[in-house]
Amino acid sequence: MRRAAVLVTAVLTLSAGASTVDAHSLHTAQSVESSINSMRAQHGCGPLRFHLGLSLSAGKQARLLLADGELNHDAGSPMPERLHRAAPSASLLGEDLAWGTGSAALPDSIVRSWMNSPSHRRIMLDCRFSQLGVGIAAGQFGDNTERTTVYAADFAA
Repeated sequence: MRRAAVLVTAVLTLSAGASTVDAHSLHTAQSVESSINSMRAQHGCGPLRFHLGLSLSAGKQARLLLADGELNHDAGSPMPERLHRAAPSASLLGEDLAWGTGSAALPDSIVRSWMNSPSHRRIMLDCRFSQLGVGIAAGQFGDNTERTTVYAADFAA
């Protein structure tokens, strides 16, 4: 069985839809949040708090990326606009994206992959961030024949 994980990251500093979620996706998102907060604690950062607007935005983005078959921060609308709509009072926004298959799609594997990527790690361990929303989508992704899970983690401060 082929295992894959692909990562994309972005961060933005600013100057100035509800969707249904199944129980498995909710549990998976909570596992990602817990793993990120564990890593942050090990590096002296406070925990990220759940943010409904970011979670809804991340979920929509993950579903869009799954349908498009590629990771793109600006799919649908530019990432700065999308995240600012989700967290309008935020002055710092960031996003990590990933997809994986098999064991590489498990929450701990995704967070470990982000930790092994300097740009993703920088966002996850930026102690200025205080809020998080995680979106999950699973199914056919691009030309990949294996069931794929797409992750979007949106950060705000």
